[in-house]
Amino acid sequence: MQTVRFSVTPIAVLGALMFSAPPTQSQQGSVYPETGTVKLLVFSMGTFKNTEYTVATNHAIYRAQCTQVKKDGSREPECSFNGKTITNGDTVNFRVENDFLMLPPGEQGKEQQLPILQTELHPYPETPRPGQDGVENGIVVAVGNYKNEQYLNSLTGESCSSLPAHSGEPSPQAMTPPSSAGAIPPSGKVRIYGMAMTPEQADEMLCMTSKGMPLDSFKLITSDRVYDVTCMNEGPCQLNGQPLRLGGKYFVRVDFPTMRIATEPGQFSDKSAFRVR
Repeated sequence: MQTVRFSVTPIAVLGALMFSAPPTQSQQGSVYPETGTVKLLVFSMGTFKNTEYTVATNHAIYRAQCTQVKKDGSREPECSFNGKTITNGDTVNFRVENDFLMLPPGEQGKEQQLPILQTELHPYPETPRPGQDGVENGIVVAVGNYKNEQYLNSLTGESCSSLPAHSGEPSPQAMTPPSSAGAIPPSGKVRIYGMAMTPEQADEMLCMTSKGMPLDSFKLITSDRVYDVTCMNEGPCQLNGQPLRLGGKYFVRVDFPTMRIATEPGQFSDKSAFRVR
């Protein structure tokens, strides 16, 4: 059998090293031009874990979700920067691309792509002038990303579809109420119960409550308040068929828990109704 030999030139070796080496600080600055401070938010229920970050720059705050998973099989999301797990107060470099926050390559050797769930102005613009006759001037200071909410909802659906067969109902478990100074001791006939759930049962409950399609949301400021608002219909928050604009100025009328928005003071309608949270 004939043996075929390949020769590798020094130039080819140098090229391979250049492509495999991590980006230098100057290269990272050009590929990841944004710099932000991180606040870490972790949610867990059963074996499902959800790690989000708010990344604050000098012009915006991005709320993004980590979709990188540890290699240890724990299914726990973990994103990193400069070889270390991201924690509260860290400073990271990134870029925004197609509604995703892109971090430099992490443990898996490729760029970390975090879906942006909400973009918020930072700092807020100057508050609008007070309104009159129950109609306020408002500015949208944060908008949700319905497309990425849908994307993450589909990932949850994939995880839920792989769950094993029904694991049974949570069982009642007697609990002792905490004692407090001066409290009247409970009667011997009184007993407090809580529901004891296994991680598998907690997963089932999460999947049952996450089957609905996500709703979009936004934040709006008036002369004296910041409103956190949810759209009543499935899909991106819209007015007259157009998505609400970050920094957009509108007229607002609030009848708790309903907010109506219009581009002209006399154009409020039920089609422009949103729910204040």
